[in-house]
Amino acid sequence: MRKAYAELMSEVLASDTHVLLITIEHPYEDIKGPPFYVKEEEVKSLFGQAFAIERLAAEERETGNPWLIERGVTHVLDKVYLLGKK
Repeated sequence: MRKAYAELMSEVLASDTHVLLITIEHPYEDIKGPPFYVKEEEVKSLFGQAFAIERLAAEERETGNPWLIERGVTHVLDKVYLLGKK
């Protein structure tokens, strides 16, 4: 689904369009969301061909999500990217 989303964005957005992408990361890949984690490497893999990628921010925070806390995830890493259509 992520690959299809990235391809659709590449097709419908005009050149020089900019988009903010906000992701979360946590160290537990076996926990399926929501919220779903997305590693920086995946952002680059999915969007790197059609978009210039600039990470604007990365901030660790307490999750506050009871479902994740029950599974041992107490903190997540929020990342904000600026995607610029090439």
